[in-house]
Amino acid sequence: GPATITFDSIRQNVGSSGFSLSSGELTIGAAGTYMIMYQVTAGMTNSTRTEANQVLQRAPRFGSFSDVAGSLGGTYARTDLHDSTTASASVIYTVTAFDVFRVRMERVGGSGNMQAIANGCRLNVFRIA
Repeated sequence: GPATITFDSIRQNVGSSGFSLSSGELTIGAAGTYMIMYQVTAGMTNSTRTEANQVLQRAPRFGSFSDVAGSLGGTYARTDLHDSTTASASVIYTVTAFDVFRVRMERVGGSGNMQAIANGCRLNVFRIA
């Protein structure tokens, strides 16, 4: 069945160029084919603009994270705490048991502190086969 993970707090980078949006990762325990979708509503603080990329990442059990092909999204914020934009992506993915997924946000332009708006970020997982 479907599962939705809602990011439960505002996350903001204050010294690095990127961060993972969730407070942890999502582990899918059963192998199969899944539709995995994310949505990220992003803003920024203390600057006049910032651009960011969001991407779904996967790690095999005990492995390292890498980007999932076809899952890149982008956001742009123009003014302090205003004009938030939303990025989303959906992928069909063949999951190996105990694959771990997360959403990562990286600043690609501007100088603001990126901010993920808690009530505007989610990760949806549906098993389809």
